[in-house]
Amino acid sequence: MDTIALLATKLDAGGITSTKLVENSFERIKDPDGEGARVFINLHEQTARKQAQTVDRQRKSGKALSAVAGIPFSAKDLFDVAGQVTTAGSKVLSDAPVASQTALVIKRLEDAGMINIGRANMTEFAYSGLGLNPHYGTPKSIYDRATGRCPGGSSSGSAVSVADRIVSATIGTDTGGSCRTPAAFNSVVGFKPSCGRMPFDGVYPLSINFDAPGPFGNSVACCHLLDQVMAGVDVSSALPDLACAQPEAITLTVPQSIVLEDLEPEVASAFAGSLTKLSNAGVRIIETPAPLFDRIIERNAIAGIAQYDAYQLHKDLLAERGDEYDEFVRWRISSSHNITEEMVQESWRLRRELIAEASAMISGTLHAFAFPTVAIIPPKISDVQEMEAFKATNFRALRNTSTFNFLDGCSISLPSTAPGEAPVGFMLSMMHGRDRDLFSIAAGVETILQSEMK
Repeated sequence: MDTIALLATKLDAGGITSTKLVENSFERIKDPDGEGARVFINLHEQTARKQAQTVDRQRKSGKALSAVAGIPFSAKDLFDVAGQVTTAGSKVLSDAPVASQTALVIKRLEDAGMINIGRANMTEFAYSGLGLNPHYGTPKSIYDRATGRCPGGSSSGSAVSVADRIVSATIGTDTGGSCRTPAAFNSVVGFKPSCGRMPFDGVYPLSINFDAPGPFGNSVACCHLLDQVMAGVDVSSALPDLACAQPEAITLTVPQSIVLEDLEPEVASAFAGSLTKLSNAGVRIIETPAPLFDRIIERNAIAGIAQYDAYQLHKDLLAERGDEYDEFVRWRISSSHNITEEMVQESWRLRRELIAEASAMISGTLHAFAFPTVAIIPPKISDVQEMEAFKATNFRALRNTSTFNFLDGCSISLPSTAPGEAPVGFMLSMMHGRDRDLFSIAAGVETILQSEMK
C-alpha cells in the first residue's frame, strides 16, 4: 500500500477517492486468503463509508481539507470509541459499559479527517509479546503464512493490518515492546514515543507508568505523521516536515551486553549486515560495553514496575473472573503477586540511576543506541501452546524492547530484511523527549537499509 503522503497526493489530485480507499481496506479484510477475520475484533463499516462519502463531497466542492482527510487507519482494541465497548482483547470486558467518549488520540486523528475502520485484535489486556489470543483468534505474521507464525504482541492486529496492506498506518500501545515487537515480526515500522508525549485519555491501561500509545506504518514518514497528529500538531494545511539525517551526522552505539546474546542466526546475520551497510554509507558505529542493559533485565525479573502495576490493576478482577482470562495472561499477571512496594521502590531507584548512565552514553543530537528489536524471528504458533514454551519464548520476544521502557526513552523498530525473508527488526532508541531527533535518525537509517534491499 502507498504511504500516507502518496495517498494524500493522489486524493488531492483526484487520482483516487476516499470511498475507494475505504472499500479497498474492507475488501482486503474480507479476502478469504488473508487474515482479516483475525486482525479485527469489529469493523466500523457503516460509519467509515459515510465519512468517506462526506470527505469526497467536500473535496469535490473545493472545501479546504486537511492533507490526510479521507485516509483510513485502524486502532488497537484498547482505545475507547464513543458508543462501543472497549474489550481490550478480552471476553471478560464484553459486558462492560460502552464508552461515553472517544480516546483523545483517536479523536485527533478523526478531527484531521482520517477514518477509523475498526478495532484491531490484540493480546488480552496487552500482556504478551507473542500476540496470541484464544478469544478472538490469533492473526498470523506476514511471514510464512502456510506454517502460521506469531504476529508479535500485544498490538498484533495493528501490525498485521499494515503488513497486509489494509491500511498504511495504525495505532497501538507500547508498555514493554507492544509496538516494536509486532512491527519486527511483520516487517513494518513501529514507534514507541516518550511516555507522556501522547494523552492517555480513553485508553485501557496496563501500567500507568509505562504505557505509551504509538503508531505503526509502512514507512518512518507514516509513523511520524501519525505521531504528530496524535501529539496535537496541526496538519490542516500541510504534512509535517520530517528531517532526514545524513549518514555522516549519525552516530550509533551498539551496547555489548545481553541484548546481543542468544540471537537466532537470522537475527544475528541481519543485524551484522545492517551495521555493515550503515558503516559503509558513512554512519559512525561505536561498540562499547554496557552492563546497564544486563541490570535492567535482571531487575525486571525480580520486581518489574510494569508487572507490579498490572497486578494491582487486575487483582480484584482476577479474583472474581480469573477463569475467563487467557491462561497465559492470567499466569503473567498472577506471577507478580509477591512483588512488594519496597521492591518496586528499589526498581525506581535503579531506574533513575540507569537513565543517567544511559544518557551519558548517547549525548549527541543524532546519537542513538542500536540493537536488534527482537532476539528471535516469529516463532511458530504451534510451538508456544504449552506454558513453559510460552514463558521462554515470550521472554525472548520482549527482552530487548523492554530495556527502553525501563529507561523511559523513545524507540523505533525498522525492517532490516528483504520481503520474503525472515523478518528482523533494527531498533533505534534515544532518551526521553528526543522523539524528533529519533525520527530524523530513523529516516536516515531507513533510506540506507531500503536502498541496500533493492
